[in-house]
Amino acid sequence: MIETLTVTYDAASVPSLARFLAHTDPEIRAAAREGLVQLGERAAIPFLEEAAKTAPGDEAVALREAAEFLALPTWTERRAAEKKRASSGS
Repeated sequence: MIETLTVTYDAASVPSLARFLAHTDPEIRAAAREGLVQLGERAAIPFLEEAAKTAPGDEAVALREAAEFLALPTWTERRAAEKKRASSGS
């Protein structure tokens, strides 16, 4: 199920994937976290941050790191910013 939701590459899959972050099986929670990262949607950030609040030690760290990764600017955003700076003479 997690893999199927991930390979859709559809932002609408985020809430369905995120519900697995609360699963009792740590392997399923990890798969959901990785699936959300692979999906690459910033809409997953609040779900990851919320899950990190109650997750055990290393898992909480991994959830926060996943949220931070998704918050990074995309290549397209970085390129647009570089072009804007170049055109403004900065």
